[in-house]
Amino acid sequence: MSAVNRVLVVGAGSAGCTVSGFLSRAGVEVDVVESHADVTALGSGITVQGNALRVMKELGCWEEAEQIGFGFVETGIRGHHGALYTTLTDLQTGGPDLPATMGMERPRMTKMLFDASKRYGTTFRMGTAFTSLAQDADGVDVTFSDGTSGRYDLVIGADGLRSAVRPAIGITDTPRSLQSFAVQRRAHQIRRPGDSPILYRR
Repeated sequence: MSAVNRVLVVGAGSAGCTVSGFLSRAGVEVDVVESHADVTALGSGITVQGNALRVMKELGCWEEAEQIGFGFVETGIRGHHGALYTTLTDLQTGGPDLPATMGMERPRMTKMLFDASKRYGTTFRMGTAFTSLAQDADGVDVTFSDGTSGRYDLVIGADGLRSAVRPAIGITDTPRSLQSFAVQRRAHQIRRPGDSPILYRR
């Protein structure tokens, strides 16, 4: 295979929407298939670190991310009586022009990335799953749940924890959820007079 001109991405979550957006922007023809009928994301909130915020900026959706998220570089840890124990300054891994961390609603983030990918020309086929993959030296033949088929230079599995792509390409290991516990704590973002809601310097 000498070039990648046509790509199939399985899964329209945050990973699938992000990679399809960058590929489409580079001029690659990209199809995304998603078994759900609508753009969805499990969970409610997500904490996004600076390196991921840099990716959002490079994808052209930073202004929207600022509107739907809350960014900060400092976090104050308080006791149950309200006493401030310490202030932590986070590393701005995305660069000095971005906050170290941003909290946002996971469904809104996924929708933002979905819209960005569509703007670059990605084709989304919602309510559609792949049923088989057959790879040869020159590409991959794929059949879909709606009875159609296609040939691609590359197939990217971005379909999450219960991926259907992994077993289809011979990966038999199955990820397992681990038991965990949470420690209750109270935290607040440090604000000073004149600070904007997003605490970082451009």
